[in-house]
Amino acid sequence: MRKAPDASNLVAYAQTKDAIEGYNWKKIVDKFEEENAIKPSEDGNVVIDVSMMSDYEEMYVDILQDRSYRLFGEILKFVRENREDEFNEDPYVVIDGEHEFFETIGLGELNSSHTGKVVKLEVQVQDVAEPHHRTIRTCWKCQKEHRTYEWHSRYEDTVESPDFCSHTWEEDGETKRCGCSPFAREEVEDVSIEVQQIVFSEIAKDDRNSRSLIGEVDTPLLEKVDKRDKIDVWAKVIEQKTDNAANKQYLHVLGVEQKNKGVDLTDERVEQLEDWVGDTEDPVEELAKSVKPGVVADKGHDEARKSILCSIVRGMSNETDDRKTIHTLLYGLPGSAKSKLMEFAEEISEISEFADASEASGPGLTASVERTDKLHSDSTEWMVTG
Repeated sequence: MRKAPDASNLVAYAQTKDAIEGYNWKKIVDKFEEENAIKPSEDGNVVIDVSMMSDYEEMYVDILQDRSYRLFGEILKFVRENREDEFNEDPYVVIDGEHEFFETIGLGELNSSHTGKVVKLEVQVQDVAEPHHRTIRTCWKCQKEHRTYEWHSRYEDTVESPDFCSHTWEEDGETKRCGCSPFAREEVEDVSIEVQQIVFSEIAKDDRNSRSLIGEVDTPLLEKVDKRDKIDVWAKVIEQKTDNAANKQYLHVLGVEQKNKGVDLTDERVEQLEDWVGDTEDPVEELAKSVKPGVVADKGHDEARKSILCSIVRGMSNETDDRKTIHTLLYGLPGSAKSKLMEFAEEISEISEFADASEASGPGLTASVERTDKLHSDSTEWMVTG
């Protein structure tokens, strides 16, 4: 049986992973509440708005950066006890806003000093997996009926039983330890959450030094991004244990801010555009004329402009196909304005990337083949990317 973690589970997890001594958590949460930094989202989850923390003392920065899981659990307890009518029955916590203490950095600037901290990153979405359930806590019962609860790292997909029972008790002034094995798993006590893995990459012109990392989002952020989206993310940097000598970093995404939100149109402007389309014989041809109008039209340029217009606007989803990205490849003689047309598309489209053979490596301009099972594919498949 799967169940979502409640506030007490989150606090227990935080106490296990981020044990803290000496902090007055009631005072800390009251500080966030006084600054109006705890808000409900449209879907009833909890938003920590850091932009509201005007008197953000260094201690509170450290707590949000280094003890985020414990803070989230305490805030969830607070809203359930004091503001339950404003939130879901089982809300999640996300981070939003801007603050001078949190400088946005690129993925290439991430290093070992950030491990365990919450950071704000500027990234591009390289790949997105289907949502799936991840078990974050398992319950094991020994031969003497003692229960042991094991918390698992977010990147772990396999669940192994503990080596021995850790149950202890006091007897005749001495601490006794059970130490029994083997274990039987009590799945009814397991705690699972729905997550979605995402491959993030650097926003870079030159692919030779580009870096990518795998991360994941929880329920309130599922299916919020698409491939090639350029976004800012709040993320906790986790050290991923590997069989190799060097461990990897893994991102637990706690907030997403879209960079390419599109254009906000008023109802009046939409009506004007609809009238213009109705009065225009060929709207696509007329719009294509605005693609780098300074380039003198020659044989093939009009069709090239229409193709680039399709790439800028992107595709759309329907019942039979899901084509959200339309690629454009231009070829022709030197001096035929290929680069000028493509640079125009990159300039006005927030999701575009312009590749030039003089700036990119050979492999960067060709295809690469990657296994999809690292993103929890049901079967082992291969994905071609370029």
